[in-house]
Amino acid sequence: MVKFLIIILLFKFVLSFKEDTDSFIYWNKEKRLTWQDYKSNPPKTDTAVVESWVGFGMWPYYSNDSFKIRVRSYFDPYKSWTTVYDSLSLSHEQTHFDIAELYARKFRKILKGQKVLKRSFADSVFKFMYYKEYDEFQNKYDREIYHNIENQIRWTKMIDLELDKLNDYVE
Repeated sequence: MVKFLIIILLFKFVLSFKEDTDSFIYWNKEKRLTWQDYKSNPPKTDTAVVESWVGFGMWPYYSNDSFKIRVRSYFDPYKSWTTVYDSLSLSHEQTHFDIAELYARKFRKILKGQKVLKRSFADSVFKFMYYKEYDEFQNKYDREIYHNIENQIRWTKMIDLELDKLNDYVE
């Protein structure tokens, strides 16, 4: 089963001082995941066949005397591993990454609607979306597609349609 990277406050704090994290692969419509992106070794005690560390995060910064937030979805290759190399499993993992981008766009949409952006507002919305809604959605995806190719195809199409609806919020 895929374990999801939960961004803890310390992680957000450290990343807030750096625009990008060099090891992350950031979501890009033109760049699909490949098995070569999985750089970590599988743990000896895990029964899962693949683990993708995907998520979305916010990177605060100042520009033109105002507070801004950059929201990005990412895949961490150095925490992701696989023991299988079939196209269906890779498609499944890509959809997890696409779901992370979907929630990044939802978050960008909320932030864009704010006339005055406050860090406390962004933090509270982020915590709700990430720790509650996003995680539940990722788990629902896993439950509904488990060993069911038709459901995998249905979910992939549904996520692609949802991403298209939020094209105005691509980074």
